[in-house]
Parts: sequence; C-alpha cells; structure tokens
Amino acid sequence: MLAIFRINDPLRLLLAAAIFLLLRLGWYYYTGLPATGNTLMLQLVGERMAEGKKMYVHIWENTPPLSAGVAWLMHLLFGRSLFAYQLFGAILVIVQAGIFNKLALRYNLYNEKNYLPALFYCLFTLVSFDTATLSPPLLAATPLLLMLSYLLQLRDRVSNEGLFTIGVYAGIAILFYYPTVVFVFFALLASILLRSLSPRQLFIMVLGSLFVCLIITTYYYYYTGNIEELFQNYWLTLLLPERFLLAPPLLILLLGVPSISLLLAVLKVYSSNMYFINFQQTVHNIMLLWLLLVVAAVFLSAGGFSGNAVVLLAPPYAFFITHYFLLLPKKWVVEATAVLLMLALPTVGWLALSQAAKLPDSLKYSYVLPQKPLPLPKEAQRILVLDNRWQYYYGRQQATPYLRPELAVAHLQQLDKYAIAQAVYLNIVADMPDLIIAQTATGSEMHLFKRLPVLQQWYRALPQYPDFYYRQPLPKQ
Repeated sequence: MLAIFRINDPLRLLLAAAIFLLLRLGWYYYTGLPATGNTLMLQLVGERMAEGKKMYVHIWENTPPLSAGVAWLMHLLFGRSLFAYQLFGAILVIVQAGIFNKLALRYNLYNEKNYLPALFYCLFTLVSFDTATLSPPLLAATPLLLMLSYLLQLRDRVSNEGLFTIGVYAGIAILFYYPTVVFVFFALLASILLRSLSPRQLFIMVLGSLFVCLIITTYYYYYTGNIEELFQNYWLTLLLPERFLLAPPLLILLLGVPSISLLLAVLKVYSSNMYFINFQQTVHNIMLLWLLLVVAAVFLSAGGFSGNAVVLLAPPYAFFITHYFLLLPKKWVVEATAVLLMLALPTVGWLALSQAAKLPDSLKYSYVLPQKPLPLPKEAQRILVLDNRWQYYYGRQQATPYLRPELAVAHLQQLDKYAIAQAVYLNIVADMPDLIIAQTATGSEMHLFKRLPVLQQWYRALPQYPDFYYRQPLPKQ
C-alpha cells in the first residue's frame, strides 16, 4: 500500500485526496457529520456581518478578524449550509497536505522523494469528525505552512524580504486563530536553529507580524472609531478559554493512537540520526518544536483542544510518521503497520461519534448540536442567550451584540453605572430579541431587569420557565 506513495509522482497527491474524501464521505453517510457549537458560532457571526454589523462593535464575540471575514463570505454565498463548511474544510485539508508535501520534496526533508506526508496529513485530520470542518484553526494552518516554507529557505539565503514575509504569515495566522501567536516565537527559534541571524534580522520578523496586526488595529481606529471594542473583544481575550473543548477522557481516546505512534516515530527518528544530514536533523528539531509549542499554546490560551484545533498537530505528525515508515527495514512490517494505522486513525473518531449513545458522558462530544432546534415558540426567532445554553441559537437568529456571555459580563455586571446601563438599553432596544434566556443563578437577568425596569414593559418571564423572558406584543401602558 505504502509503496504506491513512495514514488515521486504528483498523481499520488490526488490518490491521497481520494482516500481522504472517501473516508470523509463514509463518515458523512453513517453519522451525518452533525453540526457543532464551533460551526454554529461562525455561522452566527457570518450572518450578523451579512446584516451589516461590525465585528467586535455590534458582535461581541472573540472570533478572529480574518476568520470572521471568511464566515461572512460563507454566509453571503451559502447561508447556514453545514455542508459548505464541511466541503470547503475538506478542500482546505487537501490543499494544506499538498503544500506540506511540496516543501518536503523541495527541501529534501526525507532521504527519498515520496507522497507519504500528504497521505498522513489527510488521515490525521480524521481523528475527530470536526477536524476537517472549516474553522479558525484550519484556516490558520495554511499561512503557518507557508511560513514554514519560507523558514526553510533560510538554509540557502537570507533576505530582509524573506524575513519580513515569515513574520507576515505568522501575523495572518494570528488573525485566523489567536493562540497561533506562539508561532512568532516558533519563527524566531526555528530561524536561529537554521542559521545565525542578527538581532536586527530577528526584529524584522517580529515587525512583519506586527505589521499585519496593526492593519486591523488601524482600520478600527481610523475608519470605525471603535478601537476600544477591538481590544476588549479580541486583543485582550487571548486567555479567554474556548467554549467547545474535548473532555480530557475523550481527548485521550481520540489522540491515543496518534500519540503512541508519534512517540514511536520521534524515538525512531532521533535514534537514527546517523542516516540524516545536518539540515535534516535541524528540521527534526524544528518540527518537534512545532509540536511542543502547539500543545503548550492551546492548553495555556484556549484551555485545551477542540476537535478543530487538533489540525495544528497534523504537520509534525505527518512529518515524523513518514520518517518512521521510511526507516523501517522490512517491507512486510512497513505495509502491515501502515494498514493498521490507516484504519485506526479514522476508526476511533468514528466510533466515538457513531456509538455516542452507548458511551459514558465523559467520552461524548459535548458540543454536538441536536438534530433539530430545541423547542421554542415560533415567535421566538431572534433570541439572546446570556448563559451557556448556546444550543438554542440553532435554527434561530441572534439579537443584540452580546453573542459571547463572557464578554457581555463587562456590561451586564456594571449596570449600576449610568453610561453602561444606557448602552445596554440602547443595544437591546435597537435590536430587540423575541426571547432573552438567562439563568437566575447567574444574576445576569436580575441586574438586567432590576437596573433597567423599563425593559419590564416589553418582557415577561413564564411561570414554568422563570429564566425565559418573552417579548410582549405591546408595551405596558
């Protein structure tokens, strides 16, 4: 099986893509590839931006600027089509696999030219059903791979333009997925491993990253006058945890096979350094650095891995696993091990999704949406959720700027200040929801309706559901 991919023929990339798509379609056929909270939030952002709302000003959510822009385009073209997110995500995975394999061939990262990196890159994205769905981490992986290609060019030559471009790609990745800010440090450390650079040259890299980030900041400062909202709802949210994370037992289950195989591959590669030239050994260290920094960054900033963020581990995994199979001496051992691994990578994720009803809660995807929207009256189409019951947004529209509850707290817990109370009132009146959902235990609704009693003219809580506040047809006289 692997012998087919150990040939320097671009058609092998198409074969890897075909295997990936067939497995992906198999998942779709047997499980339906359900929607997730991550995708729902992107769709809501895209929908609000299509209505003319400004990100971070009229939409209080910390989705990165470029990812929000992609969501906006997706909504303009396809509306709330989950299939479109899955299709374009799969296409992006194939493109990234091609980029990664191309740089492996161009810089002779292996002792033979082959298309195994593309194959294992695609297969790795099947460890979770949502890894290959369009998302901020998946979007960020593309500029990171292009950045890696420019970094490896430092082996041959160093130019200010190349160094600046490396920084620009790191900055673009930050604007797709904030935790990738760690790749600025990755670029600096990797360049030092490749060759000696002066402090001025290292600063040029940092300047490239700052340049991209300053473009967004300048836009909000000069053209919208809302730079405070940009900082409050994006730049200062690096340590705000992700809402949709894999539970630790589920994460261990999904990444068990990849982790064990990756560990064996790394040990095999570093114990066989005599087979590699100095440049290849340096790249080993660079890819190991990528792996360690991604794990550290995602856990420290996002609070853990979501199914989408797993894709950032695909490049180092594909890199070391390819080396592992190329270093195995016996052909039958290579083929048998490869077949087992190729079957195991998608099977674990498929079982976790398809057998969810039989699994304990700790091994279930907690952020999978129900097949149908949760029951609410037909009149409640535009809603505001001030707690963690984000599932109610499924099949409905979001009203007011307060999409992310953690960011809404900045207003809702300071309603004793006149300016903030006025701002909240104007935000609600300008885009009045048909329903406001807020748990009484959080205190958010108590602040909201006690500090703004005028809202009681429009909203009433149902006796059987005291935390559901429905808009009344006419204000109280």
